[in-house]
Amino acid sequence: MLVGGGAIGAALVGFYIISFFIRRAKPVSRLHGSAHWATPEEIRASGLLPQEGQKGAGVYVGGWADVKGTTRYLRHNGPEHVFAFAPTRSGKGIGLVLPTLLTWEHSAVVYDLKAENWALTAGGARKLARES
Repeated sequence: MLVGGGAIGAALVGFYIISFFIRRAKPVSRLHGSAHWATPEEIRASGLLPQEGQKGAGVYVGGWADVKGTTRYLRHNGPEHVFAFAPTRSGKGIGLVLPTLLTWEHSAVVYDLKAENWALTAGGARKLARES
């Protein structure tokens, strides 16, 4: 019984010490995260927009309507991998994969079981090959 009382006393002292440090801790301003819609400055700084006078290249990752209402496409043209994670039937294929395949100037390996992407983009690939 004495051992049990000692263990309870030690636990209470431990809780008191922990609560003392918790009360002294500074509040965290981003306790629930810092995610937000990107500002125009953040979009420009991301490097996903083509430079003035340049044609965009790379994988389509989204779009942005500027202050004039013009849709500007965001494209990643770096050595890093691009991973699109979204629910089934949410528009990954029509919004990211097909635009990328239609404008891709290099070889591509695509896991296309039903050959839908090939059927929709093969003519565009031939046209790009003739133009270059």
